[in-house]
Amino acid sequence: MSENHKECQDCGWRGMDAELDRTDEASDGQSHPFCPDCGGTEIIDLKPDDIQTDPES
Repeated sequence: MSENHKECQDCGWRGMDAELDRTDEASDGQSHPFCPDCGGTEIIDLKPDDIQTDPES
């Protein structure tokens, strides 16, 4: 089981879904993720092909 990788469209931050900050501003009780670096709300899911891993040296 793998976590979803995310990217912030505002600043380019990449990380895991669990790293995102969340806020409960909605009256329906849903939380909305925002970037831990810049606070942006334009967070997208990365496709596995978009995720670059550093090869071990």
